[in-house]
Amino acid sequence: MTFDIKQHITNRVIERLENVGEFEMPFEPFVAHNFKSGKTYRGINQLLLGFAGRSTPYWGTKKQWREAGAQIRAGEEGTQIVFWNFVVVEDEDDELVEKKIPFAKYYRVHNADQVDGWEPDSVVDMDETEVIDCADSFFANLKIPTQIVDNGRASYSPAEDMVTLPPRSAFKATKTSSVTQNYYGVKAHEYIHATGHKTRCDRKMPSYAIEELVAEIGSAMLCGQLGISMTVRDDHVAYIKSWLKALQNNKQLIFTAAGKSQAGVDWMNVQNAWK
Repeated sequence: MTFDIKQHITNRVIERLENVGEFEMPFEPFVAHNFKSGKTYRGINQLLLGFAGRSTPYWGTKKQWREAGAQIRAGEEGTQIVFWNFVVVEDEDDELVEKKIPFAKYYRVHNADQVDGWEPDSVVDMDETEVIDCADSFFANLKIPTQIVDNGRASYSPAEDMVTLPPRSAFKATKTSSVTQNYYGVKAHEYIHATGHKTRCDRKMPSYAIEELVAEIGSAMLCGQLGISMTVRDDHVAYIKSWLKALQNNKQLIFTAAGKSQAGVDWMNVQNAWK
């Protein structure tokens, strides 16, 4: 029987994925809430407000902002959300029984970044990350457009060719990684995404899921190269666990993804004249 090296390596990856825990968010997530009551929006409203793409988690109605002494800037449109209420009606068959019938009311809220004259209570955010000069210089030399936005998200936009990261102070330690490892690991992940841009590696992957696999493998490679972590940490493995089925069905996938990851790291190394 011929030894299948690709299947052997794929099986090793699958075994690691099957035995790792669940992924834990390495920074504080964006949670939309009412600035006055402090209550978190729930269900579909959390999704609708997340889609609005605002830079703060603070929302309120026109009346609430006015009562707080804030002014909504001219031309700023509110985001529509839904509020469920109930009307009580008598049952047609038995007048002694009442029914609560839910109905939806729609109203609009504005984000704090749409108003003037209001600031949240000051909170001292402590940056607990260790500054690794060689890593900071490495990423800076890539000259990839980057913005720091305190909205609980890390992302890369191919259309804008822009990496968005939370501030360093938003990162936290997890069960498998230190706060420093999480900060640089997330940054490396998004920068690997950016290497896929047409002006860099011009990477075209068949699905977004595989591109995520490329980014996380590349992040693990960079963390090793930069001395941030010398082994593939469990947080990297847990992140790609959702593609376990794809790996089981395609023994070539892990090689394709790793090759694309390496190409992205190679491009970065050229920009840094990495020896």
